[in-house]
Amino acid sequence: MGNPFLSPDPFFMDGIPFYLAWEKKEQTEIVIDRHNRLLLLKSTEEKKKDFQIIITQWAIHSFFSTIRSILNSYKKTLGIQPQKVFVRPTRSQWGSMSKNRNMSLSWSLFAFEEKILRYIILHELAHIPFPNHSQQFWNFIQKKMPDYRQIKKDLLNSYPSPRWLDPFQGNRRSLELPNWKEDFRNIE
Repeated sequence: MGNPFLSPDPFFMDGIPFYLAWEKKEQTEIVIDRHNRLLLLKSTEEKKKDFQIIITQWAIHSFFSTIRSILNSYKKTLGIQPQKVFVRPTRSQWGSMSKNRNMSLSWSLFAFEEKILRYIILHELAHIPFPNHSQQFWNFIQKKMPDYRQIKKDLLNSYPSPRWLDPFQGNRRSLELPNWKEDFRNIE
């Protein structure tokens, strides 16, 4: 490839460390090479800050797409859904569900394996019929995800992300998943 890595440190996506590289190309595109653990940005941009903006926007879109897919899956199987979904820069709380059925998820989950995100979303959705962590709540989780205890242990893993891959720099407090409930209109 002949082009330098944009960052000597990996960032994590789906629990896998990836390195970021750049290649000059007229049309912007991002190529994920899972075999070589490489995220290749092809673009005309030549400033590091521009790379970071493009990758961060792509990461937000990718994360929202995964959340949307998981919510659609759970809507079909569980028949429950939140009113709104937010991604927040929390570091000590993976998710929450408000009394108004607004779900919040930590941006840090972007780095984790999808099964962990599925568990967190299931956990928060379970708070709709079971507002506390009662035995009924845990029975519901166990029935829908029998290996949830191991997944909870996996949450203790650390997947650091570079500071520039943080859409919450500045004063932004949350990102709302736009128009996600529109997807449910076509689900029977």
